[in-house]
Amino acid sequence: MRAPSPWARFPAPVAAKAGSTPAHQRLRANDCKDLQDRREPAVELNEEPAITVCERAPAGTWTNWTSVRKVKEGETTNDIFAFLATEPNAEVGAIHPKAMPVILTTPAEVETWMTAPSDEALKLQRPLPGGELKIVVRDLTEFEVMLSELQSPVDKVWRHYEDKGARGRTVTLKVKFADFELISRSRTFVGAIGSRDELESSSAELLTAFFPLEKAVRPPGVAISGFSIVAIGRSEQIAFAL
Repeated sequence: MRAPSPWARFPAPVAAKAGSTPAHQRLRANDCKDLQDRREPAVELNEEPAITVCERAPAGTWTNWTSVRKVKEGETTNDIFAFLATEPNAEVGAIHPKAMPVILTTPAEVETWMTAPSDEALKLQRPLPGGELKIVVRDLTEFEVMLSELQSPVDKVWRHYEDKGARGRTVTLKVKFADFELISRSRTFVGAIGSRDELESSSAELLTAFFPLEKAVRPPGVAISGFSIVAIGRSEQIAFAL
């Protein structure tokens, strides 16, 4: 390995990383609103990195590289960026057994990476200790666990619903399976949904329709639609999670 010189190194603050998904397993453009939906389970630092002091940041490096990347453009010189990698720890290895980025955890480590000779800087090439990372997207199989996961999207939808003064009649529950299949179930009421408890109970009823599960799922998402035109001026949908 050719170690990068100090001028080519940089810290790259990041809160979470998700592994890429094979193209044949990805959702279509209309199936998701967030690029995270196209990714495998994400691994997140237990403490959000402080960008101001560059703590808890992957060890990055860059260089200029001349090559033909697109035939139409011909030979070009581009800035190429990369992370220093090492063997994975337990949390990352369960998802991505090949490698993990080297994480700089203190201002002193950042300083070493930025300024020290290559031999000393490369001593930072080690896995992050266990317990320093957490999985932020999990595959679920049990009803009670999924019911617990419903609380956050229900809270967010209801808070937004109340803030807008909206009145909708349809509750939709969306479930994405671990193999990226996406299925939704809806229930439309005669009148507008009148309380958070009503939203939660109707979401829980819709959830039972997915059981027994044939395969693991990701945390469910909740949406309200069928809004009164009088109440908000147009029909729209409020949706969170997934």
